[in-house]
Amino acid sequence: MDIVDFDQCLFYLGMTSKSKSSLEVLLPYGAGLVGVVVGFVINVVRDKLKDKSSRNSKMVCIDEDVHRLRHLMQISMLELLEILNAIDMKKKPPGANIPSSFKAPLLEDFFVDVAIKYDVQVRYHLKELITHTAKLDQGVSALFDMQPGFDMSLKVLGLMDALAYGVRNCDGFYGESARADVVAILKSLNVHEDKITLYQHMVLNAENHNSLEL
Repeated sequence: MDIVDFDQCLFYLGMTSKSKSSLEVLLPYGAGLVGVVVGFVINVVRDKLKDKSSRNSKMVCIDEDVHRLRHLMQISMLELLEILNAIDMKKKPPGANIPSSFKAPLLEDFFVDVAIKYDVQVRYHLKELITHTAKLDQGVSALFDMQPGFDMSLKVLGLMDALAYGVRNCDGFYGESARADVVAILKSLNVHEDKITLYQHMVLNAENHNSLEL
């Protein structure tokens, strides 16, 4: 090989080396870009799964609060019926096992976050429950300060109507046929017919301004 050929070989090798180095320089940037994109996609998917899990958990909590509310309202109606019975018999009402508060903290805290997941009718029932529980608390608080008699019977009847309205909204939340009124709810709870008749008599007495013989 003469000197010219040798110089040409060196020139060719130099050019090849430069081309390879340029490719090697570009590869890390390409790999880094792919890594950024993949990382972004993974984070988005993970956040969406976390959000979905969080929404589902909040909806479960709301369901539990509505279930608890309906149970408390139904039990309270039975307790109030016993107070009506005592008033009718001119006796001191028994210590009623009525909660001092019907607040639904999980429903109140989480409703705004997941409201869009419910249809318009279910949202209506939930909003009614949120506002209605405060009214129930006020009514129960006033009842505890009253003396037995006609005025107390009026308060009890009003509370039973209010509780029945709450129960109907709970029924609606679960997609069940709403029980129309206090009597329908009492019958569904297997209350004896004599006590239902007593309730109806007390309602009639209230409508006639205490003119009936109790």
